[in-house]
Amino acid sequence: MSADYTVPALPKAVKTLYPFEPHLFDLPDGEGCMHYLDEGNGSNGVIVLLHGNPTWSFMYRRLILELAHRGYRCIAPDHLGMGLSQKLPGRHYRLADRIRHIEALIGHLGILHYTLIAHDWGGAIACGVAGRSPVMVERLVLMNTAAFRSRNIPKRIALCKMGGIGPFLVKNFNVFVKAATRMTVTQPLDAATREGYLFPYDCPQHRVAVADFIRDIPLDKNDPSYETLLETENNLEKLKNKPVLLAWGGADFCFGKDFYDEFCERFPKAEHAFFEDVKHYLLEGDAGVRTMKAIVAFLEQTQPPKPVSRPLPNNNRILKRDVEATTVPSGDAAYLPAGTPVTITHRLGGNFTVICDVGMFRIAGKDADALDEPPPGETVNISGTTDAYGSTGTAEHPHHSGAPDTDKIWDALKLVYDPEIPVDIVNLGLIYSLKVEELGDDRYAVRIAMTLTAPGCGMGPVIAEDARNRVLSVPGVHEATIEIVFEPPWTQDMVSEEGRMELGWI
Repeated sequence: MSADYTVPALPKAVKTLYPFEPHLFDLPDGEGCMHYLDEGNGSNGVIVLLHGNPTWSFMYRRLILELAHRGYRCIAPDHLGMGLSQKLPGRHYRLADRIRHIEALIGHLGILHYTLIAHDWGGAIACGVAGRSPVMVERLVLMNTAAFRSRNIPKRIALCKMGGIGPFLVKNFNVFVKAATRMTVTQPLDAATREGYLFPYDCPQHRVAVADFIRDIPLDKNDPSYETLLETENNLEKLKNKPVLLAWGGADFCFGKDFYDEFCERFPKAEHAFFEDVKHYLLEGDAGVRTMKAIVAFLEQTQPPKPVSRPLPNNNRILKRDVEATTVPSGDAAYLPAGTPVTITHRLGGNFTVICDVGMFRIAGKDADALDEPPPGETVNISGTTDAYGSTGTAEHPHHSGAPDTDKIWDALKLVYDPEIPVDIVNLGLIYSLKVEELGDDRYAVRIAMTLTAPGCGMGPVIAEDARNRVLSVPGVHEATIEIVFEPPWTQDMVSEEGRMELGWI
């Protein structure tokens, strides 16, 4: 699709303010071509910057120049239908789509750890991404945004949300974008900067996503994105111990102090940069200088330790044959054809995690030959089937009597991995309880309660099945059940010292 799409040429004055090379990413299933910036060498880490509505990556131009100069790799996408991304006719996107698109881009780029900076409804998208894969997220910077339910919507935005008249005014008269360039700034924008904000939305067909963003604001249970926002809100608990900066314009008529106070309650350990006199576009003008100074100071003070450098083999491969795979993190079945270029990121638990142009996938150990890899260590077939591991939930061990060795059960669980994280589920802190139960006639069952790093993780059933099969391979285990629970919620504090060392946290 990128072969059919050309990034529009910027006016000279805008290009001077936004001197970046464009990059394109074709989202899966023909959803559209996403434009993004990729600036900086990454020596100090990766930062993903997400805009809201009706802005685009242009709003981050000054911050990107500053952070890239300081050694950060800055990834700043334009959401589909926004900025310089493709604007396909007849396409409408919800909050869940926006979250999925960012996950796909991160997977495409092979980024495993990153900081998120977000503004406006980019905050709901960012917290949606972070809540689904919290271990990958190092820090959060949230600016005048929301990631929880609220019925507090300004009347002028409520008007634009109304069916019929709202979209008509937004698309045909560009009232939302034009008003934003005047009502959301602390100081008037100069002509070139205002032109930069207006440029992508130069005709009604190019303002569809702007109108859709407004109409997608979920206010009650009947709104299509309500459940997605509720999931995002519930997952904020998993992020409360991360370094968070709340950079806020106190004079914002939209995401005002009530939203700021709500985030302060949800993130009690957060750092704060509250500017009483600053409006919504807090990266513009003199306010932008103060905001960027606060962001840079926060990033420098919370810089995570760099992972221990290890020599790695050449991980680039071309699939030698067609492969059935599992999409990460959704858990959906996928098909990767022969000839697909992939990069192996993990060889863990007898499986492979790979990334390619369309995302991140787990490939089973039985398909190692497709990657031109040696097969993983042999495993005992305990169910009498042709699977590498038993999958029926029961097993027979004719040469073993007595209760199973609990240490061996724990060792078996240490062979199970979340495909996004190079730490086994035991050291990741996902196993909440393990009990051996006597069934009679020298038969024993193992009952395990485990959690996931995020409730919305589609890989949960896959990980649980892998864990059950591993446990069934232990002599003396005849039945195994895995119950996935979410109380108490998982946090990074549950990761063991060994896991923290593996992740480069200590």
